[in-house]
Amino acid sequence: MLATDKPNIIFLVLDQLRPDRLAHFEEFAALKKQGVFFGNVITYAPYTVASLHALLTGMNGTRNGVDSYYGSLDFDTEHCFTLAQYLREQGYYTRADVLSLI
Repeated sequence: MLATDKPNIIFLVLDQLRPDRLAHFEEFAALKKQGVFFGNVITYAPYTVASLHALLTGMNGTRNGVDSYYGSLDFDTEHCFTLAQYLREQGYYTRADVLSLI
């Protein structure tokens, strides 16, 4: 399969946005029609850092090392792989962008 034959994957994660407010943004309505929307997700932890590490590794914090609010430095890079790493092995170009308004 050529790189151009692969579907584009955009993984958009929103933090602290209530589902009832999502309907007020036309951009998200268009994205939902063109892609897959998971509107009822259960999180691993009550804080973003551990939740995202669990989401992107498929492992909870006791396995990937990130089981606290400030635990990202404890991520087990030697034994844990992320979704981006698996996609890169399949020939995808991966990129992350984090926007914080705080």
